Amino acid sequence: MRVLIAIPVFNERKYVEQVLRKVRRFHDEVLLIDDGSTDGTAEYLATRSDIHLIRHPENRGYGTTIRQSTGNRSTAASPTSSTTATP
Repeated sequence: MRVLIAIPVFNERKYVEQVLRKVRRFHDEVLLIDDGSTDGTAEYLATRSDIHLIRHPENRGYGTTIRQSTGNRSTAASPTSSTTATP
């Protein structure tokens, strides 16, 4: 069984690095869904090759982000790529 920890983020540049450091102590497969951040969060996450990343070009809300992380296989990203989700 494969386990992937999904973390939705929106304008969390100040905290996301620390959160990732702590989460990765427990598991190395992490998916972040950037929900249209405008504070540099998405750009920072795009530089990381050790995470899975889905980027929304605009904020879609927490519910949409969670639904996408749990069931939308068409937007799965490899650890070295970034996927921009479209409606």
